[in-house]
Amino acid sequence: MSAFFIAINRNLEHFERSTAELMLAELDRFGSDGNELVVQDNFAIGYQRMWTVPQEQGERQPVYDQGRDIWLMFHGRIDNRQSLFSALGTTEDDTLSDARLLLALYGAHGKAIFKEIIGPFVFVLFHVAEQKIVAARDAMGGRYLVHRISEQHILIATYEMALVAHPSVAYRLNQEKQLRCLIGMVDDVPASLIDEVMPLNPGQQLVANRTRCELKTFYLPDPARRIKLASNAAYAAEFRRLLENAVCRRLRSIRPVGTMLSGGMDSVPISIAAAQILNQRGLQLQSFSWVFDEYPEADERAYSKPVCEK
Repeated sequence: MSAFFIAINRNLEHFERSTAELMLAELDRFGSDGNELVVQDNFAIGYQRMWTVPQEQGERQPVYDQGRDIWLMFHGRIDNRQSLFSALGTTEDDTLSDARLLLALYGAHGKAIFKEIIGPFVFVLFHVAEQKIVAARDAMGGRYLVHRISEQHILIATYEMALVAHPSVAYRLNQEKQLRCLIGMVDDVPASLIDEVMPLNPGQQLVANRTRCELKTFYLPDPARRIKLASNAAYAAEFRRLLENAVCRRLRSIRPVGTMLSGGMDSVPISIAAAQILNQRGLQLQSFSWVFDEYPEADERAYSKPVCEK
């Protein structure tokens, strides 16, 4: 998967290219399709890319909008492209990348459009003239974004070690997070393994400039919303429609798609739906299991084998 960082000197001092190169070097494990490094005036942007969907093949991020003087870094996937093109008042363009679609949506609707985007994503928009950052993470937390903001710097990345490569960030582990990992305790609030580095929460946006920083939730589910249908059969049909739609969206890939098949109640219907959709396209689903012969109590092959055979 792709990865990126952006680093800004809030005091407008020139950004050292050697520092930017160190930060980019920390991202080289993420993408095999090349990288880009932009160092201008008081900021640096690094992007390590791995193309995963057809529309982004050949794209070189970060994307720059010269007319508005905005840089965009996007990592993830937009699943409801058709409805978002409708929000632009145009028909779907299958050649437009998710990143450029987001840039167009932001130009037309501003931050209000963020809550309408479905899919796993993180992104950062940098308004150069205003020295303003707008960053966001999808509502389900499908992608990861961390930040460290001080009086002197705005630092944002998809990977903590890119920030640690900056001289202002100490490589000091968050002991509370370490303990939670060691005892298998779930975080009640998302936290980074690096002290003084904070992740964005799912459904959260960050707006920062030279003098202020604001965190805000842009998406919350509506607890009052209900689906009312006439029968159990109708509910089952609607659930199947939603499941197949969700699985189909995740098959938009330039590489073969596989599933981790355990034999449980989650991976079995997902694998079946994916196999049926791919079969209609003349393709076959590859499924994988992670089992160990020395732990028979955790061996789920008795459940997964019948699924594979059918």
